Amino acid sequence: MKLAAVAVLCLLASPAMADGPYVGGFVSGGAYGEMGWTGPSSSRKSTMLGGFAGYGFQAGGLIISPEVRVYGGANDQVRMDSKYIDPLTNHTTTDRLTFREPIGASIGANIGMKIGKFTPYVGASLGLSRIKVESLYTPPGFVFSDSYEETDVTQSVRGGLQYDFESYFARAEVEYRRIRRDFGTYYRKTEVSVGLGMRF
Repeated sequence: MKLAAVAVLCLLASPAMADGPYVGGFVSGGAYGEMGWTGPSSSRKSTMLGGFAGYGFQAGGLIISPEVRVYGGANDQVRMDSKYIDPLTNHTTTDRLTFREPIGASIGANIGMKIGKFTPYVGASLGLSRIKVESLYTPPGFVFSDSYEETDVTQSVRGGLQYDFESYFARAEVEYRRIRRDFGTYYRKTEVSVGLGMRF
């Protein structure tokens, strides 16, 4: 019994063995969090294309994979709180705020356990996203608009399942992302993605 325990400890403490470099791509769909943005034309869609690259290590029964991701796409959260015709001026008033995340990148790691050809895993990342914000307000007789860009920090946690085909693999994943705005507020996104990759 003692010998078995010592063997397990030695295995876990042994230097990691290389599982190899890999690259791949993914497509995802999801939505931003509710955040109280309502109205007749509200939208919280998130559709992205992206790529990833990493290097897998085997340590004991675990596979540890530092990974870099780059992504971009049609990621809009639109708030339209009001759109109505003023009874006195017959003027349509619009109040709209659009939040877009066209591109971003992150670095993190996945930790998984290989079970046959399947590898369930969890992971986390820290990254940056380029954010575009546009606002429009049209009270009767006036038009007020503004637009600006900012770079915000993103934090992500995820869980997924990978299936291996020789040197290729497929993965399905659910990711929760939090985007921190400059003034201390957060946007939240939940996304489901599928991807294909290749090992070298």
